[in-house]
Amino acid sequence: MADGSINSAKIADGGVVTADMADNAVTTAKIADGGVTTTDMANSAVTEAKIADNAVTTAKIADGAVNTADMANNAVTVAKLPAGATANTYLRGDGTWATPSSGGGTPGGIDGNIQFNNNGTFGGDALFNWDNTNKRLVIKLPANISRWRSFFY
Repeated sequence: MADGSINSAKIADGGVVTADMADNAVTTAKIADGGVTTTDMANSAVTEAKIADNAVTTAKIADGAVNTADMANNAVTVAKLPAGATANTYLRGDGTWATPSSGGGTPGGIDGNIQFNNNGTFGGDALFNWDNTNKRLVIKLPANISRWRSFFY
């Protein structure tokens, strides 16, 4: 028989079964683009063992085809992420890597002063304190007023 002389229109549904074919008789080169769709395959017919290494690439996966429910827990590791991934970076929504800001700075005031933003830097004031021993907020009145006032939460 000449190549191509038997096509799918000449074969009855179910006319050829796996037992009728030699091992490796059907190769990727022998299947027309789009010739096999998901409706043509039985559930679980395609397994990891049947897929060649690197056979599935990003270009072959439709947008939105893989979602969280399709992936095993811990299936994506740092090694599988694009260059730039480390234990100290995170992947931003725009696909770039970033290092979290360190924050921090030098506290303003002295021990017990409550911290506040003082024009972009840490501020602290001797008249505005937290008494951690007694668990209370203490606001001192200016020197010209002789009494302390405490506010309890």
